[in-house]
Amino acid sequence: MHENQVLQEPSPSKQSRNLDILYVEDDMADATLLRSNLEKGENGIYRVTHTTTFGEALNRMKEKPFGAILLDLNVPDGQGLDGIDEIRKINPNLPVIIITGTDDERLAVKALEKGAQEYIVKDHANKNIIKRVLQLSIQRKKVENELAKKAYTDSLTGLKNRSAFEQSAKIMLERAKRWKQKEALVFIDLNKFKPINDRYGHEAGNIILKEVAQRLCHVLRKSDLIARYGGDEFICYLDSNHGNPITQKSCKAIALKISEAIERPIFLEGHKVPIKISASIGMAIFPDSGKDFDDLLRNADIAMYEAKRKQNQKFCFIHPGSNIDKNPESEKDDWLKIIKIPENDSFHRDKPHIHDDTKFSEFAFLAAHDLRAPIRKITAFSQIIQNQYESLSRDELAHLMNRIHISSERVSTLIDGLLMFANITHSHNRLEHIYISEILDELLEDLEGFFRETKTKIIVSDLPKLLIYRPHVRQIFLHLILNAVQFKKDN
Repeated sequence: MHENQVLQEPSPSKQSRNLDILYVEDDMADATLLRSNLEKGENGIYRVTHTTTFGEALNRMKEKPFGAILLDLNVPDGQGLDGIDEIRKINPNLPVIIITGTDDERLAVKALEKGAQEYIVKDHANKNIIKRVLQLSIQRKKVENELAKKAYTDSLTGLKNRSAFEQSAKIMLERAKRWKQKEALVFIDLNKFKPINDRYGHEAGNIILKEVAQRLCHVLRKSDLIARYGGDEFICYLDSNHGNPITQKSCKAIALKISEAIERPIFLEGHKVPIKISASIGMAIFPDSGKDFDDLLRNADIAMYEAKRKQNQKFCFIHPGSNIDKNPESEKDDWLKIIKIPENDSFHRDKPHIHDDTKFSEFAFLAAHDLRAPIRKITAFSQIIQNQYESLSRDELAHLMNRIHISSERVSTLIDGLLMFANITHSHNRLEHIYISEILDELLEDLEGFFRETKTKIIVSDLPKLLIYRPHVRQIFLHLILNAVQFKKDN
């Protein structure tokens, strides 16, 4: 739309006819005049509901919908500009127009900042101005609502999008903290959705996603939050209340309902055989499985992958005592627990020290195991981005990048621990982008004689390219290889 078109006054339309207006005014003369002007105008008839108190106006709003509200800030029980907040709590989509005898520019600005559409001074208003303001305010609010809906709604399913969900869930979590309630986050990932999408086409895939969204809405309560988190992933926030408190038992029941709803056959037009799909569900309960939204999301995600890994298990949830993968941000890895480093350790030793005791052998194997997982994830997610970049949505790309970021931080934590344990001196070596396999190949060549002597064979798989200090990483793998060989000999 051209900029000039925005400034044009909207012409009266059928939409403006028979429009219910709520008018809050304690001065009967003003009320009678405005009501007469609106209801008897030649451009259509407005139906005006007049109240003399703010409290009565709020009650009327609960009884029936209105197209707009004209509010005098000076009614006896009025709350000033805070009244705008009270109106928005009942109906956030209702255009609020302040009509008052106070000609105060600063007050007018504050009213607009609060969310009012217009601020009219009674002395400057005639029937044409009021009608024009009403029409513009209603139209402007409608555009605002449409833009807000697009910003916070998933265009395909009509559910909340990721941004809207996170904002709402964080607010609900703060409330749960105050009331000391247990609530839960549910992460849902459709199994083998890509092959179905590839076989039946994207249009069929979209129909399936919309159907899953509708089924989730039927299964869950109105007080629960549901969103499409990206791609074939959905996320739900289970709200606790006095009638249905969130417990481990109730979470299991909800997970089964979700799973059963998703697994019902989906019939597509033009296909005789219905499509069957399933989901992996991860659940995290607040506050047992996380103290804030990020912790809950991470743990629900981990639980979902655990359910997917076990295949025959439809859902999994993290709770105190869970044996599934730990949160790398909140707990130290098992191998780090055996490291005892003084707080004042300043990496003072230049010479690498090869330990040969049982603890170090245990440390070496545990560390090697823990490094594989995040490196594997970085490689897998990077390949997905590289191979499917053009078809990935912005939300899907952001989700994958977030996963890579989490795994990269985990690698960094593990390597820092290795450096500390090995007492490798920090230096001013520059960071390089190097394939890990290159460093391992160099080490294997240098240790060729040692391997012949010990009759040891090392196989190097494809490893990613990382930004690292070459000498440090070389020393780390040197320690791991030598101590692994020693451990094998001792056992």
